[in-house]
Amino acid sequence: MTTAADFDDSSPRRYSHGETTNHSLIELVKQGDPEAWQTFMGIYQPLVAMWCRGAKLSSADVDDVSQDVFTSVSTSVGAFQKRTAADTFRGWLRNITQKRIADFFRKKSNEVPPLAGNDSEGYLAQLREPEPPAESDPESQKASREVFRNALEAIRNKVEERTWLAFWRTTIDGQSASDIADELEMTSDAVRKAKSRMKTRLRLELGSLYDEIVRDAGVSLD
Repeated sequence: MTTAADFDDSSPRRYSHGETTNHSLIELVKQGDPEAWQTFMGIYQPLVAMWCRGAKLSSADVDDVSQDVFTSVSTSVGAFQKRTAADTFRGWLRNITQKRIADFFRKKSNEVPPLAGNDSEGYLAQLREPEPPAESDPESQKASREVFRNALEAIRNKVEERTWLAFWRTTIDGQSASDIADELEMTSDAVRKAKSRMKTRLRLELGSLYDEIVRDAGVSLD
């Protein structure tokens, strides 16, 4: 029987084995839900790759280290807890990424050819891990916005298309409610309500990740 919840953009999501859940993305990842894990990796890949590129890794090495990072996350995410306001998932993920980058450079150092004198020192110097980019760095800000966009894309098929488009056009494209209303054949009030429903749905889906993803992306959801 079809119910109102089937059309409600803020209704609980359905995950891989068909049950309805009010659990957020991070909770589902901790439970080992495969669909949630794929969504999680799709959302956070830009950040991990950006941190790896900041360490001057090649494209191939970025891919390899990123894979190592997500392998580490899959085995340790259950230990992540937000005890204080300063405890962010982004910070926890960055710490894991830096450890895997350090592992990469240690492995490379062990592969140094037996050169003598300054040549050997110069080779080692090239392998030392650079300082990670500051979180205010333009590349970091770009990656943060991409994380937010990926989070939106991840729930696109879970809401009514016009609701999603109205939110994307106002939040990402910066269009006015009146312009979007004409384009999507909605009223301006309907556009504003669609934006409100999407905020509710995003918060439901992302749970504790919502506030930091929105904040880091520098977007206004007012």
